[in-house]
Amino acid sequence: MRVARYRLKTMVLTSAAVITLASCGSGSDAGGTGDGSTYTLHTVSPLTGANADIGTAVIAGFKTYFATHGKEVTGKDVTIETIDDKSTAAGTQAAFRQVVSENANLLIGHQNGLALAAAAPILDSAKVPYITTTIADSLIRPEPKPWFYSIRTTTPDEVDIMLRYLEQKLGGSLSGKRIAVVPVDTGASPKEIADLVTAAGKEKEFTVTVEHADAQVSNFDSGAATIESFRPDGVILATTPAVTPVIAKAIIGAGYTGPMIGYSASATLAPPASAELLAAAKETGQEEFATNTFYVQAYVVASIAARAIAECGADCPPEKMIEAIDGIGSFTPEDGSSYGPVDVTGDHLAAENVQFVKYDPATKQLVPSGEPVSVS
Repeated sequence: MRVARYRLKTMVLTSAAVITLASCGSGSDAGGTGDGSTYTLHTVSPLTGANADIGTAVIAGFKTYFATHGKEVTGKDVTIETIDDKSTAAGTQAAFRQVVSENANLLIGHQNGLALAAAAPILDSAKVPYITTTIADSLIRPEPKPWFYSIRTTTPDEVDIMLRYLEQKLGGSLSGKRIAVVPVDTGASPKEIADLVTAAGKEKEFTVTVEHADAQVSNFDSGAATIESFRPDGVILATTPAVTPVIAKAIIGAGYTGPMIGYSASATLAPPASAELLAAAKETGQEEFATNTFYVQAYVVASIAARAIAECGADCPPEKMIEAIDGIGSFTPEDGSSYGPVDVTGDHLAAENVQFVKYDPATKQLVPSGEPVSVS
């Protein structure tokens, strides 16, 4: 049974608008702390390469959180040491090797699922806890790795959530409906989404078509025309933030007017920045990133990390830091950065309820769409 209370929010892309989306060592002391009054927190994120916009927003969120709440939560001055994973699997592996060699006892950051999976053996060997905005299902299923924590949920759960939301939008049932899926060819997760939707179609008696997209796609007109000829009742985009706008615009341009859903890697996992969070971003010089969903997600990750740092204390070895994270329990992150309490205890995932949203061009805000869907 899930114990988390965090509401995972997934973006709904509609024909009305398309959203352009950008997801402990100090000196030689063991465990990543200095003299007990300071702490160096290691972060690994893409600051160059294809995912640099995401990584930069994530780091900005970390910086704002610790500048605003670090001392009050942890009781220490927290310094952030950032390592660029260069948006590649090889770069991620090199970055994690570096932080492990520096005796980090806690890591936070963001990678795409493919890069994270490639680097996982390094963390699996070192057993250094990692709290992140992303997920690799292999680190959660069948049992979560003791060192891995995410504010995301698993691919099968995401598919179930999207299909139940489409049921809401399409009259309460998918029987007899036609659903198009666009997986971007970046690795296992998008393919698994397509396979799971196809399998669900056989079970629930709806028809599925799958139209693949290249990870570097710059024109999806041909694929969009194929989808429109299928006359779908709903479209699911298992895509990346970089290509989602290109694909969504092409499908809308081809004449599609129904619901189009981006799963969480191409969407958002946290509420829009609250007035309090916007004020904190301005005060800490990170205002330009505050409307990026990954900035808000990073705030939630940082809030979990801060409580682990507070509990574990100086010179805390990684295994004790893992115990500290597991013992945090339910709490509500600061400044309206989540829909409610979060809790990574047990399944190491913070998602329990999903609120779909869409963009309102009149107010230029994200607004709720439909009723919340629970994570199965």
